[in-house]
Amino acid sequence: ARIEMRELLRELKNMGKTIFFSSHILSEVADICTSIAVLEAGNLIAYGNIADMKKRLQPHRVFAVRLLGDDEDLQLVQETLLNHPQADFLPPEDEEVRVEGELLFTFTGDDRDASMLLGQLVSRNVPIISFAEREGDLEDVFLKVTQGIVN
Repeated sequence: ARIEMRELLRELKNMGKTIFFSSHILSEVADICTSIAVLEAGNLIAYGNIADMKKRLQPHRVFAVRLLGDDEDLQLVQETLLNHPQADFLPPEDEEVRVEGELLFTFTGDDRDASMLLGQLVSRNVPIISFAEREGDLEDVFLKVTQGIVN
């Protein structure tokens, strides 16, 4: 029944209908909704477009770089990031789940700055497999706006 309900909600969304529903399954909410309202202890504490809320509540962006190369290539990436004013390595205690051979770093620049950083790495002949932003999910938004108050 839950699968059928989810499909019905997606169909209504695609028709441009406004839908009000409550769910604790945040991955489904993110898949169906474009805007959310977060209530805590009966009070509206956040409202808005999901993408905008993610950007607003994330103090910095997190990027992952995956290399094809060896330790020398990794050293080139680390050196480039250390010399970049908008990049910083992600502290070990803040690390997200990593794929082997992946380097995570925080970044305060915009998309153009990220593109320029990627260009610097490519110009240094670093064999990059992937360079991508790790987006936070709706659970991250929820945890940042709530204080854990339960009625």
